Amino acid sequence: MKNVNGVKGWVTPTCMLVSPVLMLLAHLFDVVGLISWGLLFILLFVAAYFTKYLPVPNK
Repeated sequence: MKNVNGVKGWVTPTCMLVSPVLMLLAHLFDVVGLISWGLLFILLFVAAYFTKYLPVPNK
């Protein structure tokens, strides 16, 4: 499996790893609100958009 798309192939995994960390920090610091949920949805939409750049596994 080779990532031929460069950095774009890393956007989806990065967003998927950052989103639970964001919500955990928001919960720990008691700032769960519209801004934290908005950032979560933005991260998930960006991750969904960049799934087309994920490398395709070889058979």
